[in-house]
Amino acid sequence: MDFEKAAGTRLKKFGEAVRTCLKKYTDDRGRARRSEYWYFVLLNALVLLTILVVCGIVIGVAYLLASSEMMYDDTVVEAAFTVGAVVYVLYALAVAVPFLAVSVRRLHDLNASGCYLLVFFLVGLIPYIGIISAIAQIIIFAQQGTEGENKYGPDPLQVDSPSPAL
Repeated sequence: MDFEKAAGTRLKKFGEAVRTCLKKYTDDRGRARRSEYWYFVLLNALVLLTILVVCGIVIGVAYLLASSEMMYDDTVVEAAFTVGAVVYVLYALAVAVPFLAVSVRRLHDLNASGCYLLVFFLVGLIPYIGIISAIAQIIIFAQQGTEGENKYGPDPLQVDSPSPAL
């Protein structure tokens, strides 16, 4: 029973975090908790992975059909690949702005400027160093935010928690 209750709470937090990211999709002010950022990253990774798997299966089936003796036509494989690529790119573009906004708010929670996101991106373009930059970004974004209010706003953990009774 406790496990079901805990799992339900996690799912509720997951849904709340994703809804918050989508509601504030252009809002780069304020702060974002770790859970808000990482649940949004998890959702996007799962959706993009699902798109890749489904497209891989469709392309595989199309290739098998195209290479069979009954029907030899590469246009089916090319069409399946094109549709999969278009769906993947459209989803990635649709979540790009919300992802940038939550990333900036996550940096604000760490009391850092959102401009560091541009630094991570530019350093990420350098061969081999980009991998180090990605690892550093993961480590930085996984850190606990500053406690209490900082120059970007109140602590999201204290705002959401009920105030103690006097």
